Amino acid sequence: MRIKSFFFSCFLCLLFQLNAQQGYQYLTNYTIPIPNTDYQNFAAIQGKRGIMYFANKKGVLTYDGVNWRLLTTPGTPYSLAIDTTGEGRIYVGCAGNYGYLNREKNGTEYYVSISDSLRLPGDITDIEVFRGTIYFYSSRRLIMVNTTTNKLQNTIQPPRNSTFSGFFIFRNTVYLNAGGYGLMQLRNGRPMPVPGGSQMAGLNILSACSFDKFQFLLAANNGILYLFNGRSFTKFNYEVEEYIKGNTLNGCLSLDDKKLALATAAGGCALIEKKTGRKLEIINFQSGLPDDEVISLCSDNKGGLWICNMYAISRADITLPVQNFSAYPGLEGNIASAIYHNRILYVATNEGLYYLGKVTNAEEVQDLIKKEHSTSTQTQVYRTMKSVTKLIRVTFSGRDNPQMPNPITKEIPITIEVPVDSVSTSVKEMFTDKQIRQNYAMQSIPFVFKKIKGIDGKCRQLVAYQNRILVASSVGVFEVDSIRAYPVIKDINVNFIAQALTIPNTFYIGTNSALFAVTRQAGWAVTDQVRSFNAPVFSIAEERNTLWIGSENRIYRIRNTKGRLGNFKVYPIRNNFTEAIIVRRIREGMAFFSASGVYRYDNRSDAMIKDAHLQKYYNPSAPVLYNQPGNTWVNINSRWTEISGAKPANLLKTLYLHLFQNVIDVFTDIDNNYWVVEQNSLYKINTTTPVDTTEQFKIYIKEVKDKKLQLLPLTNAYLKYNNNAISVNVAALYYLSEKNTMYSYWMEGLYKGWSDWSTEPFMSYNFLPSGGYKLHIKAKNIFDQHSNEIIFPFRIGTPFWKTWWFILFIVLAATILISGGILLRLRQLEQARRILEQKVNEATAEIRKQKDQLQDAFNEIEKKNKDITASINYAERIQRAFLPWDDTFKAGLPESFVIYRPRDIVSGDFYWYHEEKEYIVVIAADCTGHGVPGAFMSMIGNTLLNEIIKERRIIEPNKILINLDKEVITALRQDRSDSKTRDGMDISVCTIYKNKNMIEFAAANNPLYYTEVGGAEMQTVRGEILGIGGYYPDLKKKEYPKHTVRFEKDTCFYIFSDGYADQNGGPDNKKFMSGRFRQMLFDVHREEFDVQKKMIEDNLDNWKGNRHQRDDILVIGFKLRAK
Repeated sequence: MRIKSFFFSCFLCLLFQLNAQQGYQYLTNYTIPIPNTDYQNFAAIQGKRGIMYFANKKGVLTYDGVNWRLLTTPGTPYSLAIDTTGEGRIYVGCAGNYGYLNREKNGTEYYVSISDSLRLPGDITDIEVFRGTIYFYSSRRLIMVNTTTNKLQNTIQPPRNSTFSGFFIFRNTVYLNAGGYGLMQLRNGRPMPVPGGSQMAGLNILSACSFDKFQFLLAANNGILYLFNGRSFTKFNYEVEEYIKGNTLNGCLSLDDKKLALATAAGGCALIEKKTGRKLEIINFQSGLPDDEVISLCSDNKGGLWICNMYAISRADITLPVQNFSAYPGLEGNIASAIYHNRILYVATNEGLYYLGKVTNAEEVQDLIKKEHSTSTQTQVYRTMKSVTKLIRVTFSGRDNPQMPNPITKEIPITIEVPVDSVSTSVKEMFTDKQIRQNYAMQSIPFVFKKIKGIDGKCRQLVAYQNRILVASSVGVFEVDSIRAYPVIKDINVNFIAQALTIPNTFYIGTNSALFAVTRQAGWAVTDQVRSFNAPVFSIAEERNTLWIGSENRIYRIRNTKGRLGNFKVYPIRNNFTEAIIVRRIREGMAFFSASGVYRYDNRSDAMIKDAHLQKYYNPSAPVLYNQPGNTWVNINSRWTEISGAKPANLLKTLYLHLFQNVIDVFTDIDNNYWVVEQNSLYKINTTTPVDTTEQFKIYIKEVKDKKLQLLPLTNAYLKYNNNAISVNVAALYYLSEKNTMYSYWMEGLYKGWSDWSTEPFMSYNFLPSGGYKLHIKAKNIFDQHSNEIIFPFRIGTPFWKTWWFILFIVLAATILISGGILLRLRQLEQARRILEQKVNEATAEIRKQKDQLQDAFNEIEKKNKDITASINYAERIQRAFLPWDDTFKAGLPESFVIYRPRDIVSGDFYWYHEEKEYIVVIAADCTGHGVPGAFMSMIGNTLLNEIIKERRIIEPNKILINLDKEVITALRQDRSDSKTRDGMDISVCTIYKNKNMIEFAAANNPLYYTEVGGAEMQTVRGEILGIGGYYPDLKKKEYPKHTVRFEKDTCFYIFSDGYADQNGGPDNKKFMSGRFRQMLFDVHREEFDVQKKMIEDNLDNWKGNRHQRDDILVIGFKLRAK
């Protein structure tokens, strides 16, 4: 009877699957990045703010979409609950303790115990919050605590000689299951029998959930689901009951009004339709779950199902119209392309062509079942059993599962890999190892990929043709009718197939060395071939009477007159490496895609030219997808867009493609669904449900730290004026492709607009002036859905010397001191006046005499001083004339700044700039001395650099320095041992190659700082420690090594003299130092360069104060954008 029931169940299952091929749910598997954290999570819940909480064996885990954190508890937590009526407090039930999670004003969360220390509660395995009371449940007692006072209200004990084995609240009534008594309800503080509840005696209610408005669903340890309406029990019949029983029912969860989820100890979980009991899907190890033992389930506010298993925490997005088809077994090799035609899914790999077919019997997939790594007897029930000739009783202990507090015992005719003395009692139903295996196979793998015979080579492209498909492979072209393959052209390596637009039943076939035309009439025949053509064909497109061929660094134009292929002409696309040119007919006409840009054919010049309008489709970091005729996909600003159709693809539908990072093929089927190949995986996107971009999700501020890394309150924070730096961590509570969630910020009171979108959930601001600020934060996910905007107000205190009371005090004190000083001084002056009057008269005559002499000397000195000052001012104008004009500098480096501050009128620091078509040379130099001596050296350096770079055309930085060193030594006659001059310069030389994403650097003493925009730290390239010029008798040859910096992202570079770092200042009148200077450049590098310049100069002025400038200062910064 049981065998008939099993096969009838399999028949029903297959009947449902005949209608359509359905993929597996889109799963995200999370590994916990916290050391020594256990993967057993006994409960999960989503907080009111959207944060996920997990009752982990080592404490309470939290996950906010960015970070995982572990909150310590006094014992292992087994249960979680939320008070939805208030602020959303999370209650925690532990082993021997219970309490809640408290949240401080600075965002820190921690566990607070409210246990009665005099009464041991046992293991709290369930919690309910109802009408101002928290019910903490264990098998020993039910503890009732007031939600407002956290004081104990009552404790309910089980009946004599019994323990509790289940608990739930339904229709305002508390129900308890007691071993030997059955289901009871709480009346006047006492458990009382429920009519008919005795049938639950001896059973454990593993979990309970709402089924509909009138019934509650109870999951019992006998594998049966009961519907309870408050008066009677009804068995809930569902399609995969045998599967769930055979793999040990472990719990239930209501997902919504239509669906529920069932957890098992050995078969993953099942999604069931409430109304019919029909299986919607099995989610287990075969479909991508890391382990089949499901410990707990939880749903979130976005329709996600969180599945806690033995090896990870997984999330299945039930509402996401994306299905995984590559998880079905049978595929071999790497997936290249896919097509859904005539309701059959075909997949091309480098091992051949496969189709997805339904499974008709368990033996068909028995050997394809993936093996788990676990050897646990609880999670691998069907795998660990061996047939024997007698019955033994096996107990599955609940030690590792708080939802199963009492043992589950089955009488099974097998031997298991556990100690025999651990078994006891018995149950009513038995399942053989073979039945369980067959049921597991049939429910887990309804479809399997099967290879189409006759195609044993690498398949590249699949093209629909009437009710067939054509296959381009390394062994020829094949026609596939249903699941049979017939050769069209054999034993050639085919790269591409394109159907003729004007000739019926004709296709163009591109190989590694030829181009054919084949036509199907009674059969397939080669009707034409391009003569003298010996080049690989990677793509083909037809335009009127012309056939365009994309080859290796070449484009071929072939005349096509009434189906006859004529002569061809070659158009080279020059590049430094070989590449396949892609030719496509798009909405704007013919387009030719290469690594250097997008071209079009210019009829007037008969040449290929880059079209400025078409460059919007250019993206060298992403492929052009063109396998499907009439469809061309390009990635623009991280968005996949179809550019060949008559109308643009619906943006709200293509947003689903953002889920995938490395797409290599997209196929659009007859129902406008997308089939996506990504990293050897195949997904189907059901586009009947477009993305609702108006839907919002939540973000929140996790923590705010000040300059001293101390946590601040998350509202109305206040910082003292000398603690004027702030860093903010945020998290977006959206649990799908979290790493691609982007954030934008606006500091009201400091900047005028929002920052660019970035995936960095962290921001910091340094050197904030005193005043009030509002930090605005928002986020957007991969579907362009925007979060709510949050605002964090804070204030930087005013320095005491700027406060009104201090200013008033200073004014009053100054008035008193001045008045007293004046009076005292008047008395002293009166007395002194009389004494001095006499002496003045005596000295007047002598003074008059000396005055005349001094006046003559003063007039002479003043005349000479004016002459010298005029000469120096004129020298300053000459020196300025030698420096590059700002317009010249900005023309070559639009995102740049130069800070040039001589200590005196003229400077020993200078900068030099020269630009050619292919490169730019930027130099920062610091000559020996400052003022007039330094200026003379700078003039020598400038003149020599003009000669070396502009006249001799030497552009490599190391060679520039070697030549400059020789010329300085010669010019200053320093090549002799009796030379008394040791003058020279420290210098940094950068050669920027415009089209290579590369910069070369060499330096004498001075380093180069650079960082990627938004990078983690500032990088340093150090120069040679020997300066330019000077006499070094012990040194045979000076060498200045060349450094090459390559960059793939936008990068900021900084060169400078040592004047900024050596400037005295600050509260202790110390040097600014290179380390602080380097960090300051990193802190400001994300800003616009005009803003950077102002911030650097303001910081220098604040540091220096009213002190004298110590040395000449030169800082040059520029940004290079990656090509």
